[in-house]
This record gives sequence, C-alpha cells and structure tokens, in this order.
Amino acid sequence: MDDVISSWEDLMDPNVEEPRYGVVKIGTRNVRVASVSAAEIIEFIEANDDPANRNDNTLRLIARSVVDKDGKRIGKIDELAKLKDKAPTTLIKLRDKCLEVNGLVVKKDEAPLKNDSREEDTPSSRIDSPSDEVSST
Repeated sequence: MDDVISSWEDLMDPNVEEPRYGVVKIGTRNVRVASVSAAEIIEFIEANDDPANRNDNTLRLIARSVVDKDGKRIGKIDELAKLKDKAPTTLIKLRDKCLEVNGLVVKKDEAPLKNDSREEDTPSSRIDSPSDEVSST
C-alpha cells in the first residue's frame, strides 16, 4: 500500500488530512463551515462543562469554523458579540453543522424529559402549542 504513512512525522504533516466541510442554508445564502483542530475541540468540550461559558463557547466554535468558498477561515473571534444578534435558529443550525463536521453530533432526545405527572414527554409534547390553554392551577 503506497498510501500508508511510514512515520510519526508523516502523521504530523498537515497535508495528511484534509478538513471536513459542511454547508448550512441560512435564508437564501449558504454558509460553509470546516472542521477545526483537535485542540480547539478539546477546548470547546472542556469549556462546555461550565454552563456560564456555554453560549460564548458555542459562538467561538462557530467563528472558528466559518470558511469562504476556498476553505479560508473568515470568522472573527473578536466580534463574537455580533453573533448574538442572529436568530437562535440560525445559531443552532450553525452549531449543529460545526459539531457534525468535527465528528461530534448533538444527540436529540437522548434522555426524555419528565413532566410533572412523571410521564415521559414525547418530542412533540415538549413545547406547548400557542393554541393550548394555560391552566391557572
């Protein structure tokens, strides 16, 4: 096999691996994201242990992941606050795609939520419908 590396140094060569890419449709435009380094993913995972840092940490991952059509990183870490003006659905889409290209997938419904009656909620029952009447008891 000619394509097998022959040394540790070969593995450290940045040309051995290529970033993984993903595209997210935001409105009428596409946003391209790329995988980040293992060090950045480790930092992301460790920072998520603190709920107070979780939102800014997610914004940082998004900023580090956004690339142009040629794969050049275009995110601006010093402008994270501007991302907070985006719609939550936009940020969720971007976050999920960033996690996916880095091999981390958000597990939906991993642990069912419990309601007050101790019955398991289904995914469709977790959000009250605007037409549902609210009980005053």
